[in-house]
Amino acid sequence: MNKYDVGDLVQSTAAFANNNGVATDPTTVVFKHKDPSGNIASFTYGGTASNTALTKLTTGTYALSWTLDEEGLWCYRWEGSGTIQAAEEGMLSVKDSAFS
Repeated sequence: MNKYDVGDLVQSTAAFANNNGVATDPTTVVFKHKDPSGNIASFTYGGTASNTALTKLTTGTYALSWTLDEEGLWCYRWEGSGTIQAAEEGMLSVKDSAFS
């Protein structure tokens, strides 16, 4: 697990593909992150609830950047639904700052 500093801007990407390995767009893509205090932010691309913070880079590949504003363990999750159904989760560790 990578260690980050408070204030770092991180980008998370997800690549979706069909069973043959061909890059394919899900009908809806959702990205969520949970900060160390337990607050969850959710971003959606597709369907009727698109959010401009979550962007499509190429067919099947999506990205979202956010600032790590709190030390501790951050969790995130990508979800694809509709034409492609898949999910993936990960964690980031943000170290304490001597300046906060």
